[in-house]
Amino acid sequence: MGEMEKIKDSEKTGKTPSLISQFTDNLSSRIKEVFWESPEIIKSFWYKWRLDKCEKPDRVQEISDNWKRYLKITVKPWDKKDRWRWTERAEIQQCERINYDEEYIQNFSFQIPQDFALCPRRTVIRQWKRRPEITSNDTPLLSHRIKKIDGKYYLVLTDWNRDEIWNSIPMEEIIWKDIMIENKIKFSDKWDSVVSVKIWEEIIYEWPIAISHPKKNKDKETQAYFKFGLYRDRYKYSIRKIKKDKNLTPEEKKVQIEEIERAKKKERTEDSYIFLKDYNIKKSV
Repeated sequence: MGEMEKIKDSEKTGKTPSLISQFTDNLSSRIKEVFWESPEIIKSFWYKWRLDKCEKPDRVQEISDNWKRYLKITVKPWDKKDRWRWTERAEIQQCERINYDEEYIQNFSFQIPQDFALCPRRTVIRQWKRRPEITSNDTPLLSHRIKKIDGKYYLVLTDWNRDEIWNSIPMEEIIWKDIMIENKIKFSDKWDSVVSVKIWEEIIYEWPIAISHPKKNKDKETQAYFKFGLYRDRYKYSIRKIKKDKNLTPEEKKVQIEEIERAKKKERTEDSYIFLKDYNIKKSV
């Protein structure tokens, strides 16, 4: 319904559109500005994905480089979406769900720019998530995140127990390079999924993995979906988590909190962004 139709309708009914409906209509138009006027490839993308917990739709934009089109996903310092968790987010979420005990081939590539802000806060790039109604535990089944270990930053693959899985890649080795993830993925108790990571066609690591989750939904199926983008804790929330960590000594807490405070003072005003260069998933034959 256009603005004139809304005015005429409000004149007939004597009611003005609610603030919520006005906001929703405005949001829908802004989403269309980002995606709908783009080339066919982005139109088809929009049917398969949706924005997830972005502060504003303009956090996801299409860019062109040498006749290739990418998605630039941006998170701004002090974004306030998902306030109760004190996070800054810009993510896109796969609309299609995949079933457990069925094998899928997933291929995607992304790129982290030279000026990406590394910080001692939780920063997640991609996640495989389970359907939220299945369990109250919302921990990703599988995720790649940037983590500081012994004074250096790494791209780390973690499972649903937040355990690090084998190889971690030093960030200085992957900045501004094409990172390709190839998953032959099957969510099951069996060790029959394979995760492969390549940088410019060279395999960095490859291993089998079991991704279990016993609970089923009412249809006797368990489903998962994929998310990509940037999701990081805000500084205040990071400090709160450190203070509550029972595994840290008072001295360790002091050191980590001081590091967080230093990072906060050095926080650049520039946006942090990441490129999604390609994505494809299909059921294995």
